[in-house]
Amino acid sequence: MIRIDKAKWRSVLTRSAIVVLVFVLLLEIKFVDLNIKANSLSRPGFEYVLLNKSDAYALIVDSLPNVKYRLDVRLEVTRGSALVILNNGSKILIEAGLISPPPIEITLTRELRFDGFILRRLWSYTWLNINGNLYKSVPPSISGNSTFKVIEVSFELSRERPVDAKLLYLGSLSASTLGNATYLVDVLSDAAGPTPALIVVGLSGGTIIRLSWYWVVVA
Repeated sequence: MIRIDKAKWRSVLTRSAIVVLVFVLLLEIKFVDLNIKANSLSRPGFEYVLLNKSDAYALIVDSLPNVKYRLDVRLEVTRGSALVILNNGSKILIEAGLISPPPIEITLTRELRFDGFILRRLWSYTWLNINGNLYKSVPPSISGNSTFKVIEVSFELSRERPVDAKLLYLGSLSASTLGNATYLVDVLSDAAGPTPALIVVGLSGGTIIRLSWYWVVVA
């Protein structure tokens, strides 16, 4: 008479089921990775913006942390004058005249921040403009007659749109804030989240800029 050790066979079947499940999960992760790369066509964006003096806009980019991307940006000043602050903190002054100044063209790349399995990410970011100064959070002391502006942006990212870029109005910035470009870039940056591709500030009333961009996922 043959005796069957039910506990032993149950253990064998359980281990086999776990192996199959892990294999299926790995296939799904590989499929998602290939799907993101297959959908890596560029997604363009375009804006015409009217700037008053000291008005500032930032082109903010966010992505799934398991995605590497490239962003190409082109900025033209068609009327007036503007200060452009790049992602590395350097400044460029552009003034429109009888002869149109050459456009600014920049390329921004961002490496992987996490190598794993992420399908979707929904996140919101908030900054404060207080008296023309930009903050990530409320400072320890504020004067009673301060002017406030809450700046918010949200990104809904998925494998169909693993990267997104949005033009964000920062309000009017003070001369002291504009004098410290590195600080301004740092405030708008987040190691785990968004990064500013550039910041543009009007230096005269009625300044008009033409901004276009597109991103692409890269291997």
